[in-house]
Amino acid sequence: MTSTSVIVRRMQPTDIDAALALTRPQNWNQIVTDWERFLGLEPEGCFVAVLDGRVVATTTTERFGPVGWIGMVTTDPQHRGLGIGRRLMHAAISHLRGAGARTVKLDATPMGKPLYERLGFRPEYSLQRVVGQGRPLEADGVSPYRGETDLLEEILAIDRAAYGTNRGEMLRRLAEGWPEVAAVHRTSGQVDGFVLGRHGHFYEHLAPLVALNAQAAEGLLRWGITAAGHRKVAFDHPLPNQAAAAVAVRYGFEPAREFTRMHLGQEPYLDRPGFIFGTSGAEKG
Repeated sequence: MTSTSVIVRRMQPTDIDAALALTRPQNWNQIVTDWERFLGLEPEGCFVAVLDGRVVATTTTERFGPVGWIGMVTTDPQHRGLGIGRRLMHAAISHLRGAGARTVKLDATPMGKPLYERLGFRPEYSLQRVVGQGRPLEADGVSPYRGETDLLEEILAIDRAAYGTNRGEMLRRLAEGWPEVAAVHRTSGQVDGFVLGRHGHFYEHLAPLVALNAQAAEGLLRWGITAAGHRKVAFDHPLPNQAAAAVAVRYGFEPAREFTRMHLGQEPYLDRPGFIFGTSGAEKG
């Protein structure tokens, strides 16, 4: 069997069940609404590989102006080593380049990193996923975000300070998906941080959690821990952000996985990890 036996095509809503069946044995946290969001944000840029009528690999993309993101890159273990992942990556990169992306990013697992390096991706910084327990906590200075237009503009300004581009539509959809966690932090009346999140199969995921200072980040984390109820809760923090690592330890979060944020192409759009306290690869997975 060779990769030429495999058909690469755009993902359809009818592929979601197959995608979940492919990723669930790998303990990925996504649920149906995640895949629906991927397709809603970039319907022409999500791809599957099909062999004998069965989905054996996936990848998704998102684009924020000049910055593209690739996520959900996985191949059925029985069909690895055939070049299927490389074909999907080429499809994703080609789509993003054609749509105007000058920088393409992803969060690499240790297994996927060698492939991305061969494709020219360069490391930006390391991330650590930590998992803790939801429970009620007080969250001083935090108030809910309920879709107010003026507040969204303040959220977008803080997000641009961290990521260098406008991710507004994705943030709006995340806020609608788990509205109870969507919140901002204010110091002396000024918004200096926000948190959104998404439900998951194994745990709730806080991301993005972006703050201009550690005090705001801690208040927003306490809010997120509370919103998780009695479920487990996770977030990915950049290892260069020592304040994020410290607050994770302070609230009993334990390391679960590590990733490497990588980029391909122009570098004016590198992140500012000091503002990023919770992330998940363009808030996807």
